[in-house]
Amino acid sequence: MKKLILGVTGGVGAGKSTVLSILKEEYQAYVIEADAVGRRLEERGQPGYDVVLREFGGGILAPDGEIDRGKLSALVFADADALKRLNGLLHPMIYEEIQAEIRRECEKNLSETEKDGQTKFFVLEAAILFETGFDRCCDFTVYVYADEGTRIARLRESRGYSEEKAAGVIANQLGDEEFRARADYVIENGGDLEETKRQICSLVKSLSEGVLFYGNTDMA
Repeated sequence: MKKLILGVTGGVGAGKSTVLSILKEEYQAYVIEADAVGRRLEERGQPGYDVVLREFGGGILAPDGEIDRGKLSALVFADADALKRLNGLLHPMIYEEIQAEIRRECEKNLSETEKDGQTKFFVLEAAILFETGFDRCCDFTVYVYADEGTRIARLRESRGYSEEKAAGVIANQLGDEEFRARADYVIENGGDLEETKRQICSLVKSLSEGVLFYGNTDMA
């Protein structure tokens, strides 16, 4: 079975979740969110739990023995060296688990269909896709863009951030120019859902030249 992996990235509040939902529901993409993979690996009994606990100690644990992500975040975001150590421990593990999940899904579909020549469409979402190097496993990358004012408004509504906090979080991420320089495709996601869908449709049509997507053979 062939596979095609589309990397999706963009700053906080850009609306990546909307794009993922459309790709999953309308184009049958298998979506993997890097942050969700990281959270699973940090659960007790998983390999990330032990290495993080050894590095940062029991002070990061919640009363139930699980890693308290709030405590861990507060610790590492106040200390650049601690954040670098955490990323150095987890990012290789996350990457390997992403690869393993893709392999498992391909093998499952191959055993179920036993048909040659089919392509499985994967979407890997990571806010720091380029910074982690996760884009190296992607065939194409997509940058989801929204202007800063829209992003701040979304963060205030969805997360209860103050305008100052939202602006500070945005300032610590890659800038628009660098995202555009590194991505293969840009989706402008300023708020018009139908326009976002139109752009995604155009993207999928472009990718489908020579690629057969499950459920979308009419787009080839």
